[in-house]
Amino acid sequence: SVYFCLFKTPKAIKCYSVLILNFALSDLGACMTDLFVANRIIPTRMSMAIIPNGFCIYISSGVCFVLYALMLHFFVHSLFSLLLSFAYRYYVLCYPAPSRNTLIVIILIVYLPTFTHMVIYLFANDDPKELEDALRNQLPNYSFEDTKVIIGTVDTMKSLPTLLMTLYMVVPIIPVYAIILLVRLKVRRKLDGIADKMSHHTRRMHHTLLNALTCQAILPIFYLEAVITFVIQTLGINHKLLEYSVFSMILMIPSLSPVINIYFIRPYRSEVNYFIQKDDQL
Repeated sequence: SVYFCLFKTPKAIKCYSVLILNFALSDLGACMTDLFVANRIIPTRMSMAIIPNGFCIYISSGVCFVLYALMLHFFVHSLFSLLLSFAYRYYVLCYPAPSRNTLIVIILIVYLPTFTHMVIYLFANDDPKELEDALRNQLPNYSFEDTKVIIGTVDTMKSLPTLLMTLYMVVPIIPVYAIILLVRLKVRRKLDGIADKMSHHTRRMHHTLLNALTCQAILPIFYLEAVITFVIQTLGINHKLLEYSVFSMILMIPSLSPVINIYFIRPYRSEVNYFIQKDDQL
């Protein structure tokens, strides 16, 4: 997806490609960090434990925690980036399109709170032995004998970095998703209202991008399901299936988002078809 944004974007959406690239980099970052962390999360009433199973366990627990924090911030940034994309589609229907530099500045402004929360969260990693002892007291039926690395927070209520990051991950999903659906409705109505004033090519381009965004608007449902699963565990309902499900569901977003862009943006789709046909001929 990053390759298509940089080298295969048509001139008509060169400006919008900045937002697509922003999405693509977030998706790539989320997938790469998850590859190295591959964690299960055990939130209890008091503690927050992350058990990595990825390549980072062969380096150090500190590296695992940094990669985990990076992964969280990529997930949250993707959510806000989706909202920004919908806002952009509505804006350009009402006003002249902003320059690419302006869009980059806006993206950086939107990204700054997420980056700040990530940096603060880096101070939330407690001593692994204390964390394991706390988990044994809270979950006596759990066995951690085969656990190579354990990271997280002993007491989440006393850890300001953990509280801030948890709230930043959990609270925005419902209002952001509601705004996304509202803006999508406004874009649809605006397109219907000015369709007669647009050329056939422009109208088709807007509808294609709207269809892509509509499909992407379904993706935060996976985020919402992950948040619900997380909250269920904090209420004292713990199971390995729930512990692995949280990030398995969120990962559906960066996995499916590039596929949606490639399918709906014709030059991207044509390039993929070309490579497929070329391989078939070989």
